[in-house]
Amino acid sequence: MVEARNTEIAALRAALEAGQGRQSELIRKLELRVAEPERRLRTDSGNSSTPPSKEPLAARERRKAARRASQRVRSKDRKPGGQPGHRGSGLRPAAEPDRTEQADPPAECRSCGAGLVGAESAGRGWGQVWDIPPVRLEKVHWLLPMRRCGSCGMVTCADPPRGSYSRGLTV
Repeated sequence: MVEARNTEIAALRAALEAGQGRQSELIRKLELRVAEPERRLRTDSGNSSTPPSKEPLAARERRKAARRASQRVRSKDRKPGGQPGHRGSGLRPAAEPDRTEQADPPAECRSCGAGLVGAESAGRGWGQVWDIPPVRLEKVHWLLPMRRCGSCGMVTCADPPRGSYSRGLTV
């Protein structure tokens, strides 16, 4: 009776071990199957060849949050712009502008929004606008002489001067 019981237990143990082997194999296959979609979810334009326009919204938000978090904090004592003594490289006024215009004074403060009507003058700044003047249509009437050939009798009309757009005159 003990031997029969031991044989039965051995058979059950073998069946359990075979089942565990099948389960282990199935778990390994499922882990491999899940790993690929998880890897794709972690990719974004920063760590793959995917263009930024094709990445999911969540990846964009994660990247933006990481960028905001990594920006260094500027010292409160340091003023923006170039360092003292550094020669600037901004625009300089043109030597001879075509014309000079006067702008209306500002109506409100750029910082706090308070009205500036009646406020004292603080000097004058300058700015330049380089612009292309508007194209103006000009109608030019050309009187074109015509001559009749003495040999064949064909009438020939003169061409308008070079540079004009009025070609193709028919008689």
